[in-house]
Amino acid sequence: MTGRLNEFRHAMETAFQAAMPDLRECAAQLGDLAPQLLDISSISTPALRCAVLSAPLEARSDDTSTAQLACAAYAICSGSTRDDDAWAIAEAVAALLRRNQRFGLADIGAPEQIVVSPSQPSELSGLDVAIVATQWTQSLNGIGASMFDSEPTIDLSFALNGEDLILSDDEGAAA
Repeated sequence: MTGRLNEFRHAMETAFQAAMPDLRECAAQLGDLAPQLLDISSISTPALRCAVLSAPLEARSDDTSTAQLACAAYAICSGSTRDDDAWAIAEAVAALLRRNQRFGLADIGAPEQIVVSPSQPSELSGLDVAIVATQWTQSLNGIGASMFDSEPTIDLSFALNGEDLILSDDEGAAA
């Protein structure tokens, strides 16, 4: 089973890695990045973690939903130039979020409300890293449209006086 939200998460990851090949790691992050819980030893820096922070849904008339995604990309850097490197990666992410950035997906809105902000020093206490987040919103349509592999089968059979009735294609069509 796949879905538009996972498709979007992986499309972000692919687009950012392609645009910034010098990243040693670019991966989807499940939700907000909590720096104090981060296992720095497991991350190859410079790194970028991409996340959908929330996806409030609004029902549409076609039995799908639109999600107003709250997204983030976290630049994680270590070493003596970590602050400058994290800011540079975050700025590159913001530059990639131009008005036509759709991450290769159809039926998606433009990035909006782009904000770049560093993690607070208190959140990074004891860690030898700098983390700068780029956050934005983006609408994603068609939620639920491809969640199931096939349409449900509806079997219509009719009987008249105990005999199965078979309609030709023309007889079953609406006028």
